[in-house]
Amino acid sequence: MSDVDAEIYSLAVKDLSTHLDKMNDNLASADQRALSLMGIFIAIATAMLGAIVAGDVSGWLLISSTVATGLFYLGAVFCLSSALPRVFYVSSNTSLTWDYYLQQGATSHEMNIAMFAELSRRVRENNIVLNNSISRFKIGAWTGLAAPFLGAAIFLLSFCSCFS
Repeated sequence: MSDVDAEIYSLAVKDLSTHLDKMNDNLASADQRALSLMGIFIAIATAMLGAIVAGDVSGWLLISSTVATGLFYLGAVFCLSSALPRVFYVSSNTSLTWDYYLQQGATSHEMNIAMFAELSRRVRENNIVLNNSISRFKIGAWTGLAAPFLGAAIFLLSFCSCFS
């Protein structure tokens, strides 16, 4: 085994550890955005629901506002689901520590190879979690953002059907 191979694995382990930490930073900021948008959608939907219940709303206005309210709540649910707790790895919660490998009598190069394999697996698993979270957030964001437009479209279409 050459010194170059050992150095490459050592650098790769450091890079993967840094990458895992940055992934955690990205996930935390994505969760914050998802929960903020969820709060906005819930506030709008609750205000609309209060207006529907308290006001004298009937006919197409009731239908369109109920659809918009439901879509805001649905968007909030998807935003919340994108931020729910899940298994996510950072570099510091590695179960295979240097002490473990030293007790097994491994060389530093063997330790780097094993750590590289473990950290690579964790990066792959984190990518799956991030992609699932992104998908749910996009569904929630587009659902909530489409709510007022769909509600308005239903209401405006009611005028077309009234004049036919």
